[in-house]
Amino acid sequence: MLTHPVQFGLAPMEGVTDFPARIWFNQTGQPDFLWTPFLRITDTFPGRAIPQLYYPEIRGGGSVRVIPQVMATNAVDFVRAAELIFNENEASASKVNRLWVDLNCGCPSPVVVGGRAGSALLQHPDAMGALLDEVVTRLGSGRVSVKIRTGFFSADEFPGILRTLLGQKLAQVAVHGRTRPDRYLGRARHDLIQVAAETLAGIPVVGSGDICDMVTASGAMVAATGASSWIIGRGALRNPWIFRELRTGNSVTIPVQAITAAVQTFAWLHELYWNDGSRLLRLWSDGVFEGCAGTDPDQWHRLVERISVRGAVPGRRACARTKMIWNYFRSSLPQGMRDGQVLRATNLEDLVGAIEGLARDLQQTEFKAIYDPSWDWVYNGGGRPGANAVPNLGGLT
Repeated sequence: MLTHPVQFGLAPMEGVTDFPARIWFNQTGQPDFLWTPFLRITDTFPGRAIPQLYYPEIRGGGSVRVIPQVMATNAVDFVRAAELIFNENEASASKVNRLWVDLNCGCPSPVVVGGRAGSALLQHPDAMGALLDEVVTRLGSGRVSVKIRTGFFSADEFPGILRTLLGQKLAQVAVHGRTRPDRYLGRARHDLIQVAAETLAGIPVVGSGDICDMVTASGAMVAATGASSWIIGRGALRNPWIFRELRTGNSVTIPVQAITAAVQTFAWLHELYWNDGSRLLRLWSDGVFEGCAGTDPDQWHRLVERISVRGAVPGRRACARTKMIWNYFRSSLPQGMRDGQVLRATNLEDLVGAIEGLARDLQQTEFKAIYDPSWDWVYNGGGRPGANAVPNLGGLT
């Protein structure tokens, strides 16, 4: 068991960690906390209220802690969005404790950077520092956090970036140990996360990058002993039960029936999210998603029964998002479970049937999720020259 007293949370991933995915990851392994993907703020959006399905957790219905993330290019827009979130929290019957709003300064997407947002803010540390000065002054101590990378062009910029954060009364600083050009290639610089922890004494530092199992988690914590917590992105996609493993110190054995019911749950959650959001919100507020199904097939099947719509099937969009999660997860399963036929399924029934068929061929009724670093190239966005790479289907920040 990992003995270092840190928490592990689900990292913000644009296009991935939306509300239904957060529900699902809480069912697989209960992260200590979760993070929303960024909400892109402009001078006209949002208007008078935060979109209802962006951060429903603020209105109660669950005990999990969720950090809302906002992407903005100036203090005025960020403060306006943060105040909407704070006001909704104050009006909620079940107030969220220790609520703050995170400023995204890490997204490497060319579209985002072209809009002068995300990691583009790292280009001008002094301007970023002035932005933070203003938002912290207007919102108050501990009401703002920031997520950064180690540089816009290179890690040589990192000391200057950290200097702009010194003295800021931030709730925390999350550091993805890569530069913007690195995107998700190579190895994360956990040593620089330690530098951040030593430099920003008094501000909790959250580490990010390359935690995929207990071994990589232990290595990260040895390299960055000052990190107060860690967030896991692609490692959670490749093993959705990783948080349970890190918490217990034991590898998880997952019955095939639990895997297929979890896949069905994932599809139905997204179907409701896109086509019947009001029902999903009612289920949430009624406490249907409290607890953790873990590896129990019966609990997963009961969840499917509660959320599915009789006589209906999840549409293509929900099926495509479900194939995305399977595309990552299969890399942690035995070679015989990695066959691409699952990804060729055009509906949920065929997708589940293909998974069951592969398991029958292997004559296995349960599996352990084992991190396989030889598949890293598939999911880091770089690909392998001359190989028929599976595309990186998720938007990661």
